[in-house]
Amino acid sequence: MTMSIMAVGDNGYDERQVLLRGKISNACLAGVLATVLVNGAVNDAFGPWGPALLQASVVASVWMTVFVVWAMGTGAYFGSGGPASRARFGYLLAAVGAVVAAVQGWRLWGSPEFLERAPTMPVCAFLVVVGVVTFIAERREARGQADARGAEDV
Repeated sequence: MTMSIMAVGDNGYDERQVLLRGKISNACLAGVLATVLVNGAVNDAFGPWGPALLQASVVASVWMTVFVVWAMGTGAYFGSGGPASRARFGYLLAAVGAVVAAVQGWRLWGSPEFLERAPTMPVCAFLVVVGVVTFIAERREARGQADARGAEDV
């Protein structure tokens, strides 16, 4: 079966990216389901390791992070918008995550109920990871363009 590289819809993803995103999404969904089952078994065997909202946000954030890193690693994460708008959006998410985490951490530092009162920390960490991966993807793309220009000059 041959795969053509053609635009799919108005969002700028090509056929290869859509197929990769589907495969990665399916793998991450299976990971979420397996993690929920393991988390339930651990909670039954040893008691809850944290509040239910924290457990849910950790499971969701870990698998969202896996999706973002995996999709960016295969070139299937960004599809719409120019490179500058993608980078700005990724950096904006990272800044929001870092600021919210810093404010919440400062407010709750030393609190005995830190885990109960900071369920958004995993989501903030996810947002920071999105910014870091955006930076890495932008640098990789710039390096690839520089290599392509260098090859044309030879």
